[in-house]
Amino acid sequence: MRIRHAGFLERRFDTPHEGLELLGSSNASITSSPRSGFRHRCSAPSREPQIMQVHNLIPRGAGTEARVARIIDIDVDNAVEVYDRMTAAMPAHLADGSQHPAVSNVAARTDGGIKVVDVWDSPESFGRFAEAQIMSSVQDLPPFEPRFVPIHNRIRGRSLVRT
Repeated sequence: MRIRHAGFLERRFDTPHEGLELLGSSNASITSSPRSGFRHRCSAPSREPQIMQVHNLIPRGAGTEARVARIIDIDVDNAVEVYDRMTAAMPAHLADGSQHPAVSNVAARTDGGIKVVDVWDSPESFGRFAEAQIMSSVQDLPPFEPRFVPIHNRIRGRSLVRT
C-alpha cells in the first residue's frame, strides 16, 4: 500500500490494513491495482502556512519528554501586553527560562493577538503548571482553551548531512 498526502508525500505498505487510521478524511480512498498493490489517497485542505513573528522563545526548558504540543491562541487587542505581564510574574520565565517545566516554549504575534506553543510530556503536567503559575500571574487573562496535539517527530540539535 502506498500513502500519498496532498500530492507531496507517499509511503508504500505491504497490506491495505496498515495506515487505515489515515482514512478519517472524506477525501481519502484505498485502491488496488496489480502493478502498484494497494493505494491509499487523501488530500489535505489547501491552506497556506502561517508565518508569524516570534515574540518570546525558550528553546530548552527543564522538561525532557516531548509527547504533546500545547497550543493557545489569545485573540484580544492587547494580547502581547497581557502575555508580557503574565510571563513577567511567572518564575518559569525568569532568566533564560531553562527552569520552565515544558520542553520548549514559543510565543508568536498573530494578526489578532498571540499564539503560544509549548511542548510537554502530558496535558496533566501543563494543567499543574497552569494552576501554579499562569492563573496566579494575571488577573485579566482572557478565557482560552488549550489544544493538545501528539508529537510525531522531534528534531534535536543539528542534523548531519554526509555526501
